Amino acid sequence: MKTQALAQIPETKHAGGPVARLSDVVKVYKEGDVEVSAIKGITFDIPRQRFSMIVGPSGSRKTTLLNLIGCIDKPTQGTIFVDGQDVGALNDNAISDFRAQRVGFIFQNFSLIPVLSAWENIEHPLMLLGVPAAERRERSTRMLEAVGLSQFA
Repeated sequence: MKTQALAQIPETKHAGGPVARLSDVVKVYKEGDVEVSAIKGITFDIPRQRFSMIVGPSGSRKTTLLNLIGCIDKPTQGTIFVDGQDVGALNDNAISDFRAQRVGFIFQNFSLIPVLSAWENIEHPLMLLGVPAAERRERSTRMLEAVGLSQFA
């Protein structure tokens, strides 16, 4: 499979297509001679602009599936398109750029950098993306206001 850098990939035209499309996705974890089949050939779409949930009991591989869709892990087989991009075609640097630019996670735990303020925790990823300082200030403040936490700026 040929991989390419994200900078070389044109902006996708999704025109209402699914935000994620999984086709025949398999994920097998190997530890020595032991193989564990975590995901066994699933195919589905997650529609754009629709509230979607992945539910199931503990141990039903929800986190594995989210890690695949969120480009934290790669499938053993099959294809995953996120925002119209075949994420399996991206090299390691490009997949990191893709996650930074197009994927967001809301964790059950806070996953904040403890030595930074709430405002600085919002600003930090914007700084990594090269967003100018004035825009970082405005966006970080607006985000805190949107969730009623402006007193922590």
